Amino acid sequence: MPQINRVRVNNVKYNFGTQFYDDFMMRFNCRNTIYDLANGGGKSLLMLLLMQNMIPNCTLDEKQPVEKLFRKGSGNTCIHSLVEWKLDSHCQRDGYRYMTTGFCARRARSAEERRLHGSSHGYRKHDSQEQYSFR
Repeated sequence: MPQINRVRVNNVKYNFGTQFYDDFMMRFNCRNTIYDLANGGGKSLLMLLLMQNMIPNCTLDEKQPVEKLFRKGSGNTCIHSLVEWKLDSHCQRDGYRYMTTGFCARRARSAEERRLHGSSHGYRKHDSQEQYSFR
């Protein structure tokens, strides 16, 4: 099973714009990790944003969809989340050992406009200076 190496969330304001993930990164290094915060600290929001990379438009709670991040007064116009995966040997193709999946959402200008975008990119070598949106 592929393992999460790093995650990044950028430009996300929540709790009516009073809290935010401005440029948040966690390095798991393919190990188990505990993320401990007080109630309302953003743990569920972080999980929701990271899950968008795998299951776009999913929710943890029907009352808390991603679209709620764009309600009036939140201050969000565009949000991003990235997950870097280390691939198992049986998942590797053409020497690609890592893959980054990304999610971007922005405030819609009209009801018909599509607001969600997902992407993925494979690469061969892990580098802390990787150019694919991780520093």
